[in-house]
Amino acid sequence: MIHHECTNCGEPLVSERSSFGLLVRCPACKTHLRAVPPGVDGDDYAAVLAERRWSRTRSQYRWSVALLVVLGLGATVFLIWRFAYLPAHEMNMARRVWAAEAEAKARQHLAVHGDADGAWSAAKGYVTQRLISPGSVRFPWPESLDQVAVETSTGRWRVVGWVDSQNRFGAVIRSNFTCQLQYDTGKWRLISLEMAER
Repeated sequence: MIHHECTNCGEPLVSERSSFGLLVRCPACKTHLRAVPPGVDGDDYAAVLAERRWSRTRSQYRWSVALLVVLGLGATVFLIWRFAYLPAHEMNMARRVWAAEAEAKARQHLAVHGDADGAWSAAKGYVTQRLISPGSVRFPWPESLDQVAVETSTGRWRVVGWVDSQNRFGAVIRSNFTCQLQYDTGKWRLISLEMAER
């Protein structure tokens, strides 16, 4: 506590220690005066004020540094999220969407145009029907490289391959075939079939 007197009316005053050097109000005459105990010279008063200013500045500095650290950490987290996590997450989502779209297109294409395996099976069936001895038919398995099932630009399938079968005399003859097929409403329709012995 600081014990001092009012400089205007002489009223004894008691102020908090933390109010040293600050303006206080005399309750008797309502005069504003500094809370300085008697016997304190100007140098001590100036030193106390300087210490108080430095303490306030140091506190503000600490708060400023703490605020800058928090802002820096927040900015770092945001930048990592924005430029590392978010693009990877968006890319994964885009890949899933692309994969789903590609699968839907493939399913739709299969429903409308058929596929290579279906074209092979249909071509083998039509070739077998044309042969003299269907029971002796032997297609190469697995499919060899000289057999091809390709979808043309018109949506038709062109199947090229060969087959072994017996002729009228029981001899096994290898024949090449080229088959044009069209997939229509869940069924394979024969467009043309050319066969020739090797």
